[in-house]
Amino acid sequence: MRRELTVDVLVIGLGPAGACAAAAAARAGLHVLAIDRKAEAGVPVQCAEFVPAMIGQEIGALGAARRQSIRSMVTYVESAGPHIKEQFPGHMIDRAAFDAALVAEAIAAGADCRFGTVLRKLDGNGTAQLSSRRPFSPPLDGEGGAAEPCGWGGATNETSEPGHPHPQPLPARGRGDGALSASAGPFSPPLDGEGGAAEPCGWGGAADETPEPGHLHPQPLPARGRGDRGYSAASAALPWPERSEVYWTVRARVIIGADGPRSAVGQAIGQVNRELAETRQITVPLLQPFEATDIFLSAGIRGGYAWLFPKGDVANLGLGVDPAARDRLKPLLESLHQHLVSEGRVGTEVFGHTGGAIPVGGILEPAGQCGEAAILLAGDAAGLTNPVTGAGINAAVISGTLAGEAAVRVCESVADAATDYAEELADLFGSSLARALARRRELMQSYATGAPSPADLERSWIAFPAYWAA
Repeated sequence: MRRELTVDVLVIGLGPAGACAAAAAARAGLHVLAIDRKAEAGVPVQCAEFVPAMIGQEIGALGAARRQSIRSMVTYVESAGPHIKEQFPGHMIDRAAFDAALVAEAIAAGADCRFGTVLRKLDGNGTAQLSSRRPFSPPLDGEGGAAEPCGWGGATNETSEPGHPHPQPLPARGRGDGALSASAGPFSPPLDGEGGAAEPCGWGGAADETPEPGHLHPQPLPARGRGDRGYSAASAALPWPERSEVYWTVRARVIIGADGPRSAVGQAIGQVNRELAETRQITVPLLQPFEATDIFLSAGIRGGYAWLFPKGDVANLGLGVDPAARDRLKPLLESLHQHLVSEGRVGTEVFGHTGGAIPVGGILEPAGQCGEAAILLAGDAAGLTNPVTGAGINAAVISGTLAGEAAVRVCESVADAATDYAEELADLFGSSLARALARRRELMQSYATGAPSPADLERSWIAFPAYWAA
């Protein structure tokens, strides 16, 4: 069946950018619907889980998501010894807990957050076509009528089904932390083949998977904003109901695309991340605790770098490469893992795998129009990931908050609200992203004449003075 809904703001994606956008718009009293195709916030984790220390000034959700402190960066270039950059403060976080805390804040602000819900199409007139089998109870639009039985499923005239437990609230916060060392021994031989440099602070990828059946069975909060709308309030793990999928036609004054590097919202306004890097990461036992982000640069890691990030008694070990070297991801990572095992730094066991695509082509035009809907892009969807490091969480939090605030101004009919948003992002991120993009392209050009030298690799990485030179 198909139902129709009108909201002020529709947010696509509930990662850090989307959750922050939803919270900012809802705090102003707007009717906000935010959706994510995943079954629950932050799962599966597709992130190296490092964030800079400054993010604590931007978002309170860092608190319980912190796992370990980071104090420095140690970089290995080919077989050379470690280059130690002190004063590189940050945190290793539990990304799933971090995302869940941000979603909890959005819900507390009055946003209606729905997981297991997919944007099927964004029409040329700005109308969004959604589908879901996710349970929910209240009507979304305040137009009266019976509450939806237990989901975005079932016919309009169905009666409520008995026996569903009341949902439990999300934790108020997430969790997380970070740590340092002048670790023993450089990463000597090139990892294994066709080369490049690699990324620390964020090459964790973005979700493209179809969500697994999961959670978030919302119930209404007290009405707020405009009219008696049913805002969802929390989550509990419930199986998907055995019923057909429900389709929704949603009209919004503003649509915020926070749907990752392959953004469907961005595509609707012709803004596409055309340059991507591919990543792969494993979680392994950490045998020698340290408080640094370890970076491995080698011509054998084409267009990327490898990393070892400590997280308490485990570590995230991964690498990112240019898509042309995607078939090298697994053997390169296995080679590095074996090397670190031989040094006694990590164990042989692999607790989990993750990976995905990261935009590395620089900032896109983050504001546009699709029919009657104003479009704002945030986070990876806006190309705000650093093309060299892959870092993107801090930019996602900031841009998401700004997008939510811009959506409020659009709904208040403030002239140039969307243009002002685009200009603010350019002011905040344009310079650093332009430098990173230039360094990345210089590095990739060096492969055209053979392979990058150690000096080329140093110029491509933020820890070295050559990166910052004119």
